[in-house]
Amino acid sequence: MNLRVVEIDLSTLEIQQAPTYRVIHTQQWTGENHLTVFGQLKSLAEAMNPLHIVIDATGVGEGLWAMLDKAFPTRVIPVKFTQQVKSELAYGFLAIINTGRFRDCVPTAETDRQYAACEAEIIPGPSKIMRWGVPDGRRDENGLLIHDDIPVTDSLTAILDKLNWSISTAPLTVPRKDPLAEMDTSY
Repeated sequence: MNLRVVEIDLSTLEIQQAPTYRVIHTQQWTGENHLTVFGQLKSLAEAMNPLHIVIDATGVGEGLWAMLDKAFPTRVIPVKFTQQVKSELAYGFLAIINTGRFRDCVPTAETDRQYAACEAEIIPGPSKIMRWGVPDGRRDENGLLIHDDIPVTDSLTAILDKLNWSISTAPLTVPRKDPLAEMDTSY
């Protein structure tokens, strides 16, 4: 299981009409049960107070999604992966990358390894479904299995990019002179 915490920079809204996303924290759990992972995610979410939590709610991820949704109602956005959904995430994520709006501020060799092993193909047909990821069974030069957890997790940023982002400010009242106060009312 993989976690990527993304900071949303709204300073690019004016020029690009979309935010920039910066990965500021990454964490991985291997072989941990969901209750342990949930406890750690809950503590992290309470400390960081995120606006949104996007989670893979497919298969075994459904239980973790249900626990997080109960703990943080209205903030959890579940994603149930299908071939169509994964394709839409790929196109959306590539749009974010191609506009320079995705930055990994905590890069690792494992991140580079997984991205380098990713492949993509467009399935012929009118829907232009993109099949992508690290091919099953792909191994590195040392014979170690390569996963695609990090690129898939990063692609969930495309869900955030569909949200309506804006910069809100407090109302500002500009004091003006009362034009009636200066009028001659002696007639």
